[in-house]
Amino acid sequence: MKYLVMMSGSLPSTGDLRNALVASLGLPRGQIDLHNIEQLCLAAGLLPVDVGSTPHSFAVNGDTFPPYKLHEAARYGVKIADGYLINVEQWLETILQAIDTRMATQGI
Repeated sequence: MKYLVMMSGSLPSTGDLRNALVASLGLPRGQIDLHNIEQLCLAAGLLPVDVGSTPHSFAVNGDTFPPYKLHEAARYGVKIADGYLINVEQWLETILQAIDTRMATQGI
């Protein structure tokens, strides 16, 4: 997704990516997270109609986290319910298919 954003904005390096997301999403710089899949999808022009709705956040010790934080949970050995993981994996597969389609239509 970062590649799609960079190509569409003719960005020379990933250092310019945060500013591109600020401009395209209209969010303050401090709210931009270069690992936030939802933000990257929107900036790349992949809408919910293309990728489906984002799975609900997951909870750990009363705190909620968005799905893209699963990698951190895994790193710290947090057990996440299998049903939730399957839902997130299906969502990610849909995103990959949308990226493949976008790249094919743009000749990338």
